[in-house]
Amino acid sequence: MAAQRFEPGDVKLQERAFHQAEATVGLGLELLAAGLVDPAEQARFLAGRIAAIGLRGVFRAGYGPLDKLRRAALALHREGRVSLKTIGSLLDRPWGHALAALARWYPELPVESSSTATRPIAGLRDLARATELIAQAGALAALAFHGYAIDPAWVTRADEPERLSLGDLVRTAIVHLQLPGRRGGFAPLSADDIAWARDHLLQGARLIPALASELRARCLAVGAPQHAEVFVQALLGRLEVELGTLEPGAAGLPDLTRVGSLLTIQRVSVWLKTGLQAS
Repeated sequence: MAAQRFEPGDVKLQERAFHQAEATVGLGLELLAAGLVDPAEQARFLAGRIAAIGLRGVFRAGYGPLDKLRRAALALHREGRVSLKTIGSLLDRPWGHALAALARWYPELPVESSSTATRPIAGLRDLARATELIAQAGALAALAFHGYAIDPAWVTRADEPERLSLGDLVRTAIVHLQLPGRRGGFAPLSADDIAWARDHLLQGARLIPALASELRARCLAVGAPQHAEVFVQALLGRLEVELGTLEPGAAGLPDLTRVGSLLTIQRVSVWLKTGLQAS
């Protein structure tokens, strides 16, 4: 409680700290008994270890991997590729929520059905999931800035950078690469671009398979093929929904004020008014 600066008289925080400690002791016991299959042998071995090092020692065994998770999350944040002012702010769900939760004094796992709730890391399965989320967050940044070669300057050119995500940039790059007569590797999309994408990248309300194949190839190119299917589902799934539910604006073209998961000229309007050109 002291390390997390909890108010000592808050009953709910006392309960939270108790469950954190309980979960960490449980994780420590799992780590100490790793490799032992027989339950009776596990019980004898753990009883001996508790007698030898005490519950404080078991707690330390469990907190060691948590500290490594926290350091990894903070290192990713400090690289600047996944965060603006707040930790993980450029990451899509569930990665942004996860990075913020794992970078705390006491790392926890996000409850993925909630935008704010977290829970203690209570065992090896939770530890593996936390490690996987950090790895995926790093892979998403690599996919954006290396796989699709997006200039990081586009993040600061957005009118509201805090509402931009790496997923928005990757989806924009995916569409831009398909446009006929495109110039350069990346640019915000116009209403005409998005209308073309709706008419040519959807077949029977589903994205054409070529987009998923290209995404897998770029994941392989940045050394993250193990995360390709997660990104196909998360990034292309959102693109499919976006293109399939466009609302018409002027002249029957898509209303850019209602496009939320792509970087459009509407979202960089202030930058465009300066007269500068994309590099």
